[in-house]
Amino acid sequence: MIIYFFGRGSGLSVVFHVEPHDYPDWSQSPYYGAKILISDPNDYPEITVLYKYVKVGDALEIKVEPMVFTSDDNLRSVPIDKRGCSFHDETILVHTDRYSTETCKTECKMKRYKEGCGCVPYKYPSGIKNKCLL
Repeated sequence: MIIYFFGRGSGLSVVFHVEPHDYPDWSQSPYYGAKILISDPNDYPEITVLYKYVKVGDALEIKVEPMVFTSDDNLRSVPIDKRGCSFHDETILVHTDRYSTETCKTECKMKRYKEGCGCVPYKYPSGIKNKCLL
């Protein structure tokens, strides 16, 4: 895709038709509207990420600035625990073949849940036996 223009009015526009009567009585949302999350489609959306909320009748503009991290191969000589990150081929992930900081964090959380209580919360990626039903 080639973009010739940038700035306000040149990005993605989405219109939500929120129907307040469709909200269940038990909804934990304190208002009618939408919860917006922009993330990498390969990453599992953790609850620790920043969501934006839009109430009925409101508009929201979100500025998206990509962050690209690159490293020289010489960095491989520094131990992973010292550098605090891995190259994509240094960490084997179970539930995805695409390494990112977020996918790595998610898999670590899933592993800690499995080791601690013998199961993982149902919200995590499928393919794991012993899902917690709490």
